[in-house]
Amino acid sequence: MRKILIAITVFLYLLSGNASAQVQPTAQLRGKIYDEYKSLEAALQKTKDTALIFSLRDTCMITIVQLDAYITMIGMMDSVRDKGLNKGTIDYIVLWLNEMRRTNDLNIKNLALPREMQKDTQVHSENMMRYFNELRTYADTELRKLAKLQELLDKAKK
Repeated sequence: MRKILIAITVFLYLLSGNASAQVQPTAQLRGKIYDEYKSLEAALQKTKDTALIFSLRDTCMITIVQLDAYITMIGMMDSVRDKGLNKGTIDYIVLWLNEMRRTNDLNIKNLALPREMQKDTQVHSENMMRYFNELRTYADTELRKLAKLQELLDKAKK
């Protein structure tokens, strides 16, 4: 009886659209980072901090690619409704989020290093720091949700 109750809970979680609902905030954050990327492209024309702007721009692009991959993985979760949920799907997404989190933490650490820069470059750096902190919070929230889902799945198998 307990297994059935847990299985129904997992099924209702998946049917509630929680996976597809996560695409919107992820896409919004991706959009902010992409806008900053375009802004950095424009800043390259008039800055003396060329190396730093290139670095910030590259960091944006790496983060955008990671978020694109995560959006694809959220789509995988939607397919679970048809094929059933398994530990491998959740584990794969958790591994990706953890990797994205590690890259993000490295970006934050690099942005926090003291260095001289022009005022415009400082604005870009602060924007990126804000977006990366937002991404950290988002990844942590997603990891907590996946941990709960994994726990439900583990209970259902017992």
